[in-house]
Amino acid sequence: MSLRAIVTGAIAEPVLRWTGKQQAVLELRINATASQRNRDTGEWSDIGSPLWVSATFWEKDAQYLAEVVHQGDRVSVEGTLIVETYQRRDGGTGSKHVIRSPRFLGVSPKRSQVQTTGPVLTDEMGEF
Repeated sequence: MSLRAIVTGAIAEPVLRWTGKQQAVLELRINATASQRNRDTGEWSDIGSPLWVSATFWEKDAQYLAEVVHQGDRVSVEGTLIVETYQRRDGGTGSKHVIRSPRFLGVSPKRSQVQTTGPVLTDEMGEF
């Protein structure tokens, strides 16, 4: 059984690298921490611990997204959500949430950016 998920959130700085076979690889780290609005103050606060989800794109997708998305942009990605374990540099075991076989759904640029070349996400109020 698998868990299909759509993850939406602001991204950390995208990391583009190249394999030994000159294949482009782009890793996006998405801050998907849930938040709620306080009815009295109108302020937003996180619910629970920070949640970061990684999504890796290859080849043409990686090259395209490296030009389109930037740190702080809100993106949506769809795929199978898994938890990967890995060996940390200190010898301990770490884990991270990963969207496997991700499909890029769109980007909502930071407000300081006026132009985008990719699909733009909005909700019914023109925000996202």
